[in-house]
Amino acid sequence: MPPPRLSQHTDLYRVLVESSTDMIMVVDAEGEIGYVNSAVEEMLGFAPAELLGSRFGAILAAEFEADAAAICERAARGRPQPARTFLARRRDGSPIHLSVTATPLDRDGGGIGAAALIATDVSVHEQRERELGRLIRDNELILSSVGEAIIRVDPSGQITYANPAAGQILGCNHAELMGHDADALMRPSLPGDPPASVEESPIRASLRGELIHNSDEVFWRPDGTSFDASCTSAPILEDGEVVGCVCVFSDVSDERQRAQELQWEQEWQIRIKHAIESNRLLAYAQPIVELQGREEVQRELLVRMRGHAGALVLPVDFLPAAEKLDVIHTIDKWMLDRALELVGDGQTVAVNVSARSLTELPMLEEVQRSLRQTGAEPSALVFEITETAAAQNSVAAQRFAAGVKRLGCRLALDDFGTGFGTMTYLKHMPADFLKIDMDFVHGLRTDEGNQRIVRTIVEIARRHGQRTIAEGVEDEETAELLSHYGVDFGQGYHFAAPAPIQLR
Repeated sequence: MPPPRLSQHTDLYRVLVESSTDMIMVVDAEGEIGYVNSAVEEMLGFAPAELLGSRFGAILAAEFEADAAAICERAARGRPQPARTFLARRRDGSPIHLSVTATPLDRDGGGIGAAALIATDVSVHEQRERELGRLIRDNELILSSVGEAIIRVDPSGQITYANPAAGQILGCNHAELMGHDADALMRPSLPGDPPASVEESPIRASLRGELIHNSDEVFWRPDGTSFDASCTSAPILEDGEVVGCVCVFSDVSDERQRAQELQWEQEWQIRIKHAIESNRLLAYAQPIVELQGREEVQRELLVRMRGHAGALVLPVDFLPAAEKLDVIHTIDKWMLDRALELVGDGQTVAVNVSARSLTELPMLEEVQRSLRQTGAEPSALVFEITETAAAQNSVAAQRFAAGVKRLGCRLALDDFGTGFGTMTYLKHMPADFLKIDMDFVHGLRTDEGNQRIVRTIVEIARRHGQRTIAEGVEDEETAELLSHYGVDFGQGYHFAAPAPIQLR
């Protein structure tokens, strides 16, 4: 006995159809709806009776109506139609995406019959797909724009992903990174060194399941240069099994160097302050002589410092740090006091002014007050300002220069010729002396370029009514050549080395 047809179980059929969460419709070849289950109300907001007699295409966006009519007609002729996605409109006008299949319905007698349409709401699915796609794009954008290098390696240690920063930091293109062993790339064995122990690398540790953070790592580039790196490496787990790792690292060489510089500055700040407090600053002087008669005409005052162990500390070792710190003002004031003592003894003294002190109006006021208190001859006090110091704050330098000139002091432009704005400074700085930098004096006998520069500086000075002083004179032949070129004064070890000053 053959099994009963489903149509014979009308009650069961209706229960199955009416309880379905999918919208089920029966349509003819024209797409006219003859039946729709109650899911339509949840899905589209229509009561089933409202759609009876209307066409299926009427609930779709206009651009989908023709396709909807075609699948209804084909299915009614006995040709099942695979799932198609249509944009429909709910009763309130909001959009909904429906995945629709069309199945022919058996009609007694054959010929054109009807079709059952089964529509599934895929809006949530498509929304999730869009959100996932957007999330993937956002992640790619983030990974591409961050400054830290990010690489992913497989269980064997080969690179399977690298963001642009990884290539920039390692000096590689993308092709040179992909598929290469990460440890061999970033921790190679250099000529003469023992083989690198990759087992100690953060990547290998993470491939064993460890989370590693090391702010004191050293990585190598393929070109053989190394860099200080901060590195975090973490395992990638799937079902409790390590399937690779992600390594994030950055080049911290500049940061580490800056930290070392800050430490160096702090150490020198302490040393300089202790030296000042314990009277271990020393004043030295080097004579400046007239090249024609070889008579001393003035002395340049130079600062020194006595270390804790008694060793002499030269200015090149501590003045750069002092320039960055507030203690340079104290040193400048201390040197100014020593200079005024010598001027009070009838000597002509040149004293250096730091770039930072040029910007301090109290420095100019201190000069005026000290001259008044000591009764020293202002013209015997020469302030030396380097081109570099003047360039750092030209307005302050011009203001200071004009101020000391009003007091009757004189001005020397030090290291002349080394800056890019030499002629500009001459125009705005009322200098009495131009000090020719020792770089142009050393090797003067054989260097024709330096000879031309010295002769040019002499000519410029004469046109501006200024006199010239050559620094770094170390032999008689150079002294005679400078004199021949018309340089007025000389300073250097050929005449005398800097020596401690004698104060009353």
